Amino acid sequence: MKTAISIVISILFFITAHAQIPKIPGSATGKSNDINYFNDDPDFKINFFGVTPSKTETPVETALGTINMTTYMYEKSSDEIYMVAISAFPEKYIAASNTNDLLESTKGGFCSNLNLEVINSRKVSINSHEGIYFEAVDTGNYYSTVIDYLVNNVLFQIAILRTDRMPTDEEIDNFIFSFALK
Repeated sequence: MKTAISIVISILFFITAHAQIPKIPGSATGKSNDINYFNDDPDFKINFFGVTPSKTETPVETALGTINMTTYMYEKSSDEIYMVAISAFPEKYIAASNTNDLLESTKGGFCSNLNLEVINSRKVSINSHEGIYFEAVDTGNYYSTVIDYLVNNVLFQIAILRTDRMPTDEEIDNFIFSFALK
């Protein structure tokens, strides 16, 4: 499962270089208390269920050049992985692009490369930064729930990846919607 998820993450960020964005408020539910929050990154906090996730830093070759991706991942079981991946893009590329188009393109590339079909999608925002929330599945092998936020030139991708079923509303609320910018 880790190898498959690592491939997913690599594809996720490779695709991001060609991406595009959407908007509806995304918010923390307040169900998780600060004791469970992972605060080791200077830019965000999120409920990793009291566990310190693994951290990897990977250079990813894109059409824009090398983009450094930092990934925080927690494999809760053999069927479920929680992750936050962060990539900073050249500011001039982001400034010259349409945010909605970038986020839509990121979603489309992620799903296309993993042979996933989007079953639900909507615009979101966090602290006035645009994002996109989507749920996608393939033929019963992968289920994913993802939010991508573009904060200036930094893409935050928050995802739950499962092999047994779609994440529940409670799992989504407790992880994905616990994400907060610092």
